[in-house]
Amino acid sequence: MDKYLVWHSQAIKLAIKRLFKNPLTTLLSLLAMGVAFAVPGLIFLLILSGENLFNNQQHQQNLHQQTINIFLKKNSNANDNEKIISDFLQNLREKYLKNQSQVDTKNPEKNLQISWKFIPQNQAFEIVKQELNLPMLKLSEFPENPLPDSFEIIIENGNFDLFQNFLNDIHSDEKISQIIELVQSDGQWQQQLEQILKVGKILLSVLSSFFAIGLVAIIFNAIRSQVIANFDEIEISLFIGSTKDYVCRPFYYFGILSSVFGAILGIIFLQIAISFLQQPIQQLSEMLNFGGAFELSTLSNQIILVMLGLAIFLGSIGAFLSVNLSLRKYF
Repeated sequence: MDKYLVWHSQAIKLAIKRLFKNPLTTLLSLLAMGVAFAVPGLIFLLILSGENLFNNQQHQQNLHQQTINIFLKKNSNANDNEKIISDFLQNLREKYLKNQSQVDTKNPEKNLQISWKFIPQNQAFEIVKQELNLPMLKLSEFPENPLPDSFEIIIENGNFDLFQNFLNDIHSDEKISQIIELVQSDGQWQQQLEQILKVGKILLSVLSSFFAIGLVAIIFNAIRSQVIANFDEIEISLFIGSTKDYVCRPFYYFGILSSVFGAILGIIFLQIAISFLQQPIQQLSEMLNFGGAFELSTLSNQIILVMLGLAIFLGSIGAFLSVNLSLRKYF
């Protein structure tokens, strides 16, 4: 056991000595490996932050109040369309109220409530005029009213799934879709965020694979260069009877230590990126009107351990391939 520890400690010392024998070359390699760890790591943190925001909204008990706006196609019969959609919404309301899992009889205001109102073109014009603070604006100044008839649907005390199902029911009805121009909702950002997260996960997988291959290649070439530089030393060691493990062990540790140091640099890069991006991302979240505060996740101990574990794994692969291919004529 003591000999075993001595052999490995000697191999580690030799690997560190070789690692810092050419500091500039080593630094450039470590910087490249640091970037290879930092870029996928940053994408992972962004995806993790988005999932946390999405899950917090999805699993909250109530959304309190959500609004859906239905804009009708112009140049259509407003009275007929109003009746069609009102009847449709009435049926939907009865369906969802009937399917309530729990009803609070003591506090009926906490139960699911679905209401709507029809907003004709002229009324919509007045609402927009007030919101834009343009009291002098007159409808007669336009060739025709630029705004369509619309419905404003308010869902109170409904959970996330109910709100999404309600939207799906509106979109899936063929008769309703023929007279609707556009449907907007307060929860639209959640659907957009979900799609962004799906694309982000694919991008993370692709980039991680590319960077992992690149990192293995960097370690492979670094060890191959070390084998060439220490060719005479290797031959002398083999001539005096050194075993394969004794010769190869320092190169294995060289690859692992290079990868670990690269991962540590990547962690430092990530921490710097988080400090610079935290505030701008929060401001962007407010501008995009997300349903909560989008905060960039920080580096937890688990993430750091995973990165170091991946570094050891990839370093081992690069070292194993390089050593066995570079020294195969000797063993």
